[in-house]
Amino acid sequence: MSTQGICGLAADISTALGGNKVTVFEAVAELEEVGAGLQITPNGTRLLRAWGLQEQLIGKATPPETFSMYRYDGRLLAHRDQYDF
Repeated sequence: MSTQGICGLAADISTALGGNKVTVFEAVAELEEVGAGLQITPNGTRLLRAWGLQEQLIGKATPPETFSMYRYDGRLLAHRDQYDF
C-alpha cells in the first residue's frame, strides 16, 4: 500500500488487522517528536477502541472542552460542548 499521514497509517492498520500483509514505508530516517498535537475526532476514537488501544492512550490524552467545525465560508456546521471519554 502507498499511504500518507495518520489516515494512511489507519488504513494500513485496518488492512493488517483484517488478515492482510501490509508493509509500511516511511520517508524520514528517524521518528521523533515534533511538538505538534494530534486531534482525534470521534470516528478516530472509535477506531482506536476497535483496535484495543483506548486503555493505553486514555492517560496520555486530553479531551477537548469544546469542538466546533466550520465551513470554508465561516458558517458553523457543528458544535459540541461536552465529551465522554
